[in-house]
Amino acid sequence: RPFKRHRSAPLNHAYLALLNDDIRDAAARYIPPPRPPQAGGGVDDTLAPSQLGMMVWSEAEKALCFEAVARLGVDDLPGIAGRVKTKGEIEVAAYLTALREATAAAKEAGSKGGVVGLGMAEVPAAVEVSQACCAALEEAADAVSVRQEGYEEGVERRRWGGDHWLVGVGNWRELERDAPEGLEGSLELFRVGTWLRLSERVFMNSAVEEYNWARVGAEEPAVRATALQDFHALAVEVMRRLVAATIFVGEARIKAKRELYPYTKNLARKRDVEAAALSLGLPTDSRRFWAKCARRLRLDVYDDENGEIPGWDAEDEQEPMSYEEVEGALGLEPEGIGGGTPPDEETESSEEDQIDDEMASESDHGSIELGARTPHVSDCEEALPKEDEADKRAVTREMNEVLVHSALEYPKTGKSRAALRNRIRAEKAHEAYADKLDARASYYEEKRLWAMLGRQPPAEPVKPDAPEESPRYTKRTVGDLINSFARTPGDWRSKLE
Repeated sequence: RPFKRHRSAPLNHAYLALLNDDIRDAAARYIPPPRPPQAGGGVDDTLAPSQLGMMVWSEAEKALCFEAVARLGVDDLPGIAGRVKTKGEIEVAAYLTALREATAAAKEAGSKGGVVGLGMAEVPAAVEVSQACCAALEEAADAVSVRQEGYEEGVERRRWGGDHWLVGVGNWRELERDAPEGLEGSLELFRVGTWLRLSERVFMNSAVEEYNWARVGAEEPAVRATALQDFHALAVEVMRRLVAATIFVGEARIKAKRELYPYTKNLARKRDVEAAALSLGLPTDSRRFWAKCARRLRLDVYDDENGEIPGWDAEDEQEPMSYEEVEGALGLEPEGIGGGTPPDEETESSEEDQIDDEMASESDHGSIELGARTPHVSDCEEALPKEDEADKRAVTREMNEVLVHSALEYPKTGKSRAALRNRIRAEKAHEAYADKLDARASYYEEKRLWAMLGRQPPAEPVKPDAPEESPRYTKRTVGDLINSFARTPGDWRSKLE
């Protein structure tokens, strides 16, 4: 069956409202915070207005600021200010600095028995739904897509006529001879026949059936007249910018050269165009683009140096070329050098094996012997769950990341290893608790989606058991413990001007 969407279900207005809400959030670049799940837990996302010096931050400004920080990071001040819109970079920087200071104060209070930071369970869950629910949502999306496609096709027919709205294999030559009003420039500038052949053989000819035009529908590749007109407008605009930048670069070069050679002619050179293109962020060589097409579009490419098309004759089966072979044949140098063994691999492996042996010894005997001294286990071991073999291996892998594969100068004494191991176990307990909360949130979200679609699920989702009591917070996280042994402890941002 072709992959092209067919109208198989009536339009679901509840799904359409959900789609419009998502479009509105994407346009505003802001997603309202989710309500706490019915399973309990969660945090109150209400942000009260406050004043910081002479700046007043409203609830909406704080919500936009936190949304921007979550998506851009705390170091992109221009991006955050651009999303907040009503605050400048300096005001955003001052607000983030105040938040860092408050966070540091809260951590200090937590280390003395006060309030500690948020745990993983307080972070809103990214819900997961079953494959059956995804298929039902796809059917509702298909109904909306088919309806929208029919509407757009009607608009195109009224604008360009029934025979001109779609430029394809059957009519592009006729349109080039007698171009309708509005398409003259496009058909004069572009080689539409080449465009269609590229879509048929390259851009829509993936070896993956879902991305191959022959499996999408019965029609051959075509382009709408409005899209062709838009491409022409874009090409003209880019060319205008390129010509203006070339004139600027050429005039600067000629002015500097005339100081030594007064009779320099007012001519733009090829290097002026290349410099102008680079200043606009445009590529100056298309070889890499075409060489990477096979890998990017997942094409099957065959070697046809003899002028024959191999692979179609049952007696002459031929495997397609590898992507490396295709890129090499098109003149693209390999990006990296593969193979070989890193010089320090043997040393790192032996050190890692040594740590694994010591971890096994610790699990067998209850402690790590260092000379005649038994190290004191830190207070982080409080009420930790019993580990199975899989958990032990996971903890050991994370310890190896710190002790072997990082550049931090974390001491490898028995006491420090025991403290690190117990903190990793505590954080994994928090992860397991958060996973249970996420599972319940996913359950309630899937029930809501089935109700929105007005359908019964093929199999009733299994309601997860209520999670047990949240594990106790550790006074210091693994990151805090490692940071205390780093060469430059503390917040590196506070040392920047």
